[in-house]
Amino acid sequence: MHWMRLCLWTSCLCVIAACGQNREHTELQQTQPTSELSSEIITDREIEAYAYTNPDLLDGLPSELPVVVSYKGRMPTAAFRIGCGSNYGTMLEAFGYDRNLTLGEMENWGDLSNLPDDLKRANGNVAVPIFTLRCGKTPEETRQQVLQVFSILGAAAGKPQYYMRLREAPDYLFAASCMNLFTALGVTNTTGSDLVAKSIATLSLTLDFWLDPTDHGLIPLEINCYSATAKPLPAPPTSTVPTVPPMPFDRPQLFVSDYPFDGVRTSRPLYLISGGLGYALDCGSNRAQIQQALGFGTTTPELIAQDDPRFLASHPNEQPVLHCRNDNLMSVLVLSSPASVYYRFNKSRNALFRFSCSTAAKYFETTTPPTPDGGTTNKATFSTRQSLDYLLFDRNQPEEKTRLYDINCAGPSDSELAMIDTWFASVFGRSITDAERSVYRATYTRLWGELQGNATQIQTAMIAEFEAKVLSSELAPVVDRALAAASPAPNIESDCDGYPITDYLKGKVTGGGFGAPLRANFTLIRDFIKERAPRLAARMREHALLTYGSTAGAGKEKGFHRSLMENPDDAQAFLALQRCAGNKLFANSSLLTTVLGNSVSDGKRANLYRPGFDNSVAKSHDLAFLQTDVTNNKTAAVDKGIYRWVYDLVVKSHAPWRRDLIQAYDDVFGCVHTNDEASECASDEGIAWWTGAFYRPEVYSPSIPNPDFSLAMMRESHEYYLQDECTPANGACAYEIPKIVERACKRDNLSCSSSTIESKTTAIRGYIAKGTLRANYPSIECYVRTKSTTGCKITYIRE
Repeated sequence: MHWMRLCLWTSCLCVIAACGQNREHTELQQTQPTSELSSEIITDREIEAYAYTNPDLLDGLPSELPVVVSYKGRMPTAAFRIGCGSNYGTMLEAFGYDRNLTLGEMENWGDLSNLPDDLKRANGNVAVPIFTLRCGKTPEETRQQVLQVFSILGAAAGKPQYYMRLREAPDYLFAASCMNLFTALGVTNTTGSDLVAKSIATLSLTLDFWLDPTDHGLIPLEINCYSATAKPLPAPPTSTVPTVPPMPFDRPQLFVSDYPFDGVRTSRPLYLISGGLGYALDCGSNRAQIQQALGFGTTTPELIAQDDPRFLASHPNEQPVLHCRNDNLMSVLVLSSPASVYYRFNKSRNALFRFSCSTAAKYFETTTPPTPDGGTTNKATFSTRQSLDYLLFDRNQPEEKTRLYDINCAGPSDSELAMIDTWFASVFGRSITDAERSVYRATYTRLWGELQGNATQIQTAMIAEFEAKVLSSELAPVVDRALAAASPAPNIESDCDGYPITDYLKGKVTGGGFGAPLRANFTLIRDFIKERAPRLAARMREHALLTYGSTAGAGKEKGFHRSLMENPDDAQAFLALQRCAGNKLFANSSLLTTVLGNSVSDGKRANLYRPGFDNSVAKSHDLAFLQTDVTNNKTAAVDKGIYRWVYDLVVKSHAPWRRDLIQAYDDVFGCVHTNDEASECASDEGIAWWTGAFYRPEVYSPSIPNPDFSLAMMRESHEYYLQDECTPANGACAYEIPKIVERACKRDNLSCSSSTIESKTTAIRGYIAKGTLRANYPSIECYVRTKSTTGCKITYIRE
C-alpha cells in the first residue's frame, strides 16, 4: 500500500504542512508548491514531508522522525531523513516548511526500514538516493555536514545559482531552490546577507567539468523548497577577478638522482628542486629538451646524493612525478590578475602544476600524444581562483583540497618578461618591436639574476636602460609623441613664435638651463605637458609679447610679469625662451629693427612727457641709439624681453640737462633762444617738442647735469631727425628744413622768395639724403650763401 499512496500524494490532503489550516487553503498550497516570493530558479518542482517510525533506531536516528521527499513530476528524486530528535522543526524549515509542523500532522508511512523499497517502487523500480541531515549540538557541528557551497557566476536563466556538497554524500552536487537550506545547515545567517561571501565563486564551465561522467562524474541533484516559509536566495556575484601575487622569486636547482622514485622508468632521472620541493622528471631520451625548456641550458646537472641535505629537505618522493609523456593533459586557465595557467597530468585526482615560464608549459603540451583519430587528448577548462582549490578532489579524502604546485624556471617568468612591453611603451610612447623585445629580454634575464628577482629594482634598472636609449638617440620622436598625446594642449607649438615647445622639453630632459629636469620618459613628459601646458602656453604668449611686441597699442603690455615666479620651472623656461628669441633677433637685423620700431612706437604713445609726439613713429636715429643700448646690455635686454626693455626706456625717458638741450637745438635748427625762450622758434616746435626724446634708463636730476649726455650727442640726435626729413614719405615735420633755409636767408640778408626757398629746400634734401651735406643749420646756411656744397663741410659755427 505504501508505494501506491506515495505515488498518489496529490490526493492526500494532510501530506503537506498546512494540515492544521482550513482545507481550501491547503489545496491552494498544493497547487503552488514553490514560493512566488523566492528568487529561486527551480520551478514546477514538488516536495512532501512524511512521518516515519524507527523502532530499531537505524543509523542512530530517533524512534520517530520526518522524511522529506523531493519529486520531479510524479517521480521521487531524493529523500532526506531528518535526525534532529524533537527539534526537527529547524531542519524542516530548510525545505520551506513551518518549524511548528508536527509529526502528527504529517502522513505516517510506517517503518523507516521500508523507505528504500517504498521509494524504489515509486520510481519505477529504480533506487532513489537517501540522505541524512542532522542537528548538531552547536551551529558549527551542524555546519560540518557541508563540505563546500558554490555560487555560479553568470548562471543562465532557469538554472541553479547555488550548489553545495555534503560530507555524507561527496559524489553529489546539490542545487538548492531557497535560502532556508543554507540557514538550517549553519552556512549563513537568517537573512542570507553573507551567503555570497561564504560561498565559493564558480564558473558554469567548472560545474560542467565536475559533472563530466568521464572524469569526476558528480551527480547533480536539485533540492526543492515548499512555499510556506521559503526565503529567496540572494543574487550570486556577477564577476570576480582577484589579484593574485606572482610566483615568488626562487633560484631552482637541477640535478640527477639515483633515488628509487615510485613510477619513474628513467634511469637516474632529472631532479628539480623549486620552492623547497623536489620533483623527479621522468623524460627518458627527452632529458635535454625538458632541461632547456626549464631554462637550464645544456649544462650537465650534478648528481645529488641521497643523503645530501638539499635532497632531504626537498621531501623526495612526496611530490608527483612529472612525466614528459602524458596520455591526458588538461590546462586550467584561472581568471585572476594576472591570469595564470595550471596543468593537470594523466588525470591526476588532485594535483595541478603551474610553471613560471611558458617554454616549460609548451613543452608538456607538445609531448602529449595525439588520439588515434588524429585529435588531441589535451583539454582545457576555466576556473576562478576561489574554486581552483576544489577543482580536483579525492572522494576518499573529502577534506583535502587540490594540491597546487608552483615550479620556477631558471630565469624570469613570462608574466615578468611581459612587463617589458609595458615599461617600454611608457618610456618610448610606442610598441616594442620583436627585435627590441629579444634584446631587452636578455637584459631582463641578466638583471633578474643580479638583483635576486627583486621586481622593484629590476623595473628601475630596466627603465634606466630605456631612458638611456631615449637620451642617446630617440629623444626627439619621444618628445613629439608626448606632445601629440597631450590633448589638453592644442596648438601649443604655435604659441612660441619661433621657439617650439619641443625645444623647451628637450632642454628639460637634457637638463639644459630649464629648471628641474624631466626624465627621458614618454609618460612623464606627456603628463608634464597635460598638467603644465596651459600655464606654459600663457608663458609662451607672454614671452612673444615681451620679445616681439605689438603695434596694437600699449594696453597689451600691462601685467606681463604677473605670477611669473609662481613656479621656478616656468620662470626658467620663460627666461630661456627669451634668450633664445633674443639671439634669433640679433641674427636677423631686419626683424630686430621691426621689434625696436614696435617698442619705440608703443613707448612714445605711453610717454607722459610727450604724448602723441611724432605721431608715435620710430625714427632711424631712435633705432640707432636703442640698438646700441640693447647690444651693450644684451643679457639684461633678452632676459627682460627686447621689446619690453626698449618700451620701458621710451616710456620712462626724460629730457637731459635742459641747458644743453636748448643749446643743441639752437645749434642744429638755427634758432636763438633767450632765457625766457621767446624767440623765432616757437615752443611747440622747440624745447617742449623734444622733451623725452632721449631714451636712456637713467633717472635725471633737474639740478645736476648728466655727464653721459654730451652736447655733441644731442646735436647728433637733432641731425638724425633732420636727415629723416629728407625722405618725403617719412616726415611729419618736414617743414623744418624750409624754415632753416628761410632763417639762413634772413641772417645773410638774402632776398629769398617762397619759390627760391622751395627750390633750395629740394636741392638741400637731395644732398642730405646722399650724405654730401650735413643735416644742420651751419651746413644749410653755407649752401644758401654759396649755392653749392663746396666748402660747406664746416663744423658748428654760431653766427
